[in-house]
Amino acid sequence: KKRSKSSNLSKKDNNFVAQVVWNDQLADILSQRQHEDTYFFFNTGRSFFWADLGYRPQEPLGRLDLCKALPTCHDVNMLTRSGSSLDVIIGCATGELLWFDPMTQKRSRLNAQGILNNSAVTNVRWIPGSESHFMASFQDGAVVIFDKHKEDHGNFNPQFAMDPMHPLHIAKPSKTKYNPVTYWQASKKAVTAFAFSPDCQHVAIVSMDGRLRIVDFLTETLEDTYSAYFGGLHCVCWSPDGKYILTGGQDDLITIWDFYDQRILARCQGHQSWVNNVAFDPWRCDETNYRFGSVGEDTKILFWDFSVSALHRPKSVSYHRYPSSNRPNCCRTALSGSASSTFHPNSVRSIPAKHENVFHEVTLRNEVAILEPIMAQSIHRYPVCSVTFRDDSVITTCRSGHIKIWSRP
Repeated sequence: KKRSKSSNLSKKDNNFVAQVVWNDQLADILSQRQHEDTYFFFNTGRSFFWADLGYRPQEPLGRLDLCKALPTCHDVNMLTRSGSSLDVIIGCATGELLWFDPMTQKRSRLNAQGILNNSAVTNVRWIPGSESHFMASFQDGAVVIFDKHKEDHGNFNPQFAMDPMHPLHIAKPSKTKYNPVTYWQASKKAVTAFAFSPDCQHVAIVSMDGRLRIVDFLTETLEDTYSAYFGGLHCVCWSPDGKYILTGGQDDLITIWDFYDQRILARCQGHQSWVNNVAFDPWRCDETNYRFGSVGEDTKILFWDFSVSALHRPKSVSYHRYPSSNRPNCCRTALSGSASSTFHPNSVRSIPAKHENVFHEVTLRNEVAILEPIMAQSIHRYPVCSVTFRDDSVITTCRSGHIKIWSRP
């Protein structure tokens, strides 16, 4: 049996990180790596793993064990990745976040002891195009932007009155040298997932209140709010061209939303329980045809194909496109300001409209096109948590901690 090396821990980390264990052959593996080597990361229990997809993926290159916190999510910065450095951010159930570079073995903690938010981190993503900024969502409905280089603001304590007419609130610290960079209160209930649009201008946010919120990331303005057919939403993603958004959740449906026409396009029926994750297959999408996959509590993976021209539109319904300059006059709310604006002392803003937020009511079942899957297959013994498409494979994970790599369909 191969021995593994355990790193020495600094006093600063010894109450948070229990140990970091490295593969005994790590130096040799890294010295022999090819230009196209693919690393993958996963978390289970109190451990976070780093593995090489092409070299015995069952034998991780490294493992980071936390003392008490449970890792809940993670992301790798694709902009800064290199042969000598990888920026990884890990979110935890304690609200804490850990920046970790497995190449250099450096790490630092943010939101230590939940000083800014002590509810669980539900999702984390590096902001596209940024070397140091990332976004994290929380169980209490907050969405927060951090800078990995900044310290936490010890006296930052935003207080929000959740007025339904002002569904997004923004707060910032008094000094720019501290985290958070910006703090959004998006919902009264947990934000479960978010995704950046391909042009990096918008972010789609879903939550357990059953809402899909579209926020202009550059101006921090809420533009559209959509409602699920039933229950909370668990997942969200954009099409590669940015035209469509997928959501899935407790109504056992995947819903296709038309971003530009600001309307529901179709509901996808096929799952027999909650939908946990959905993803487009970029290698099977073109200008008019799209493929995506979904996984859920029913242990199944489903594949779907759609094109707008082929969808059956109910005869009783006519859809209208509202230009952004002439949106329907319903439930207008907005927030002004930008990510680069001057920081004000613990400022909290709920400012009526420079821009409009359109609240879209639930569309009845018989008024929406229905899409059925082209394939459905049970692939795990336990609920499936995620699906990821690669050019040569499809990767799925389940709640028991198993990862499966499938040949391309």
